[in-house]
Amino acid sequence: MSLAILASLPTVLLELKRAKMDRGFTYEELRTQIEDAIQELIDDGAWSGFLEFACNFATYSPRNTILIYNQCKRRGIVPSYVAGYHRWRQLGRWVKRGERGVRIVVPVLSRRPSERIAVETTHVAEEISVVGFKNAYVFDLSQTEGDELVVPLSPVSLSGSGNDEVEKYLKTQLDSRGFQVVLNDLERGVNGFTDFSQMVVAISNSLSDRQRLKTLSHEYAHAVLHETKVIDRELAELQAETFAYLMMTSLGMETAQYSIPYILRWANGSPDRALDGFEIAYELFIDVHSALVATCSALGCSHVALHDVVA
Repeated sequence: MSLAILASLPTVLLELKRAKMDRGFTYEELRTQIEDAIQELIDDGAWSGFLEFACNFATYSPRNTILIYNQCKRRGIVPSYVAGYHRWRQLGRWVKRGERGVRIVVPVLSRRPSERIAVETTHVAEEISVVGFKNAYVFDLSQTEGDELVVPLSPVSLSGSGNDEVEKYLKTQLDSRGFQVVLNDLERGVNGFTDFSQMVVAISNSLSDRQRLKTLSHEYAHAVLHETKVIDRELAELQAETFAYLMMTSLGMETAQYSIPYILRWANGSPDRALDGFEIAYELFIDVHSALVATCSALGCSHVALHDVVA
């Protein structure tokens, strides 16, 4: 890091929570923060609501996800939750008159008696195979009306101030890795993304200072952890948001209202899965936190409460 960059960082580099940082952060304490947030949702009864909600909506293949997105975009619909006509009826809602369905592709299945019977049974075993595909239609929530659809555990956008110095530090680190950080008009509901093919980290220019820093932290984790290592998207999102949560917490900024629902959704409702990415995210957090502490120490920020993270 150049002296010019060091000189640009004021003494408020790390506004760490003094109450929680007096003894330093330990691995166990940081992990417990997330576990406690999950447990609070369970105790408040929100967890069961989330599981019930998750069961009501099917997950769609990447191909169908693209079909849904493109068709909705052409019609000016921002897709939220989609389901078939009969599923909406089961949920107490019905498709508005004149609405056109969104086309998806579903498999045509063939059933026949199985010749591979390994156990004695009074039932005829069947083999199920895919023999083709056909069109089916789903409808977005905005195309329906009826009973209110309560969506539990939705991430709530953050408001308030961020930390210009930490934001500058993360941007500098991304730049050193060859990424260009840009602020752009992004589609509704998209706070940011990392494009590895173009080496671009894009952040929405409509975010509050705090939400922007949180999103930048999230995308920073993607850029560092996932540029050369291919993992499933669920785990990648869990790692990125867990890192962002740890970063923001270490700066004394409460982000559980956004991060915990986000983490749980990508964990498919499983508390254990929600913590699967913690170790990798924690290691990255240790590296970044230590670098920030060292930077502040070099600037002589003796009056700022800085504490090493205890491994």
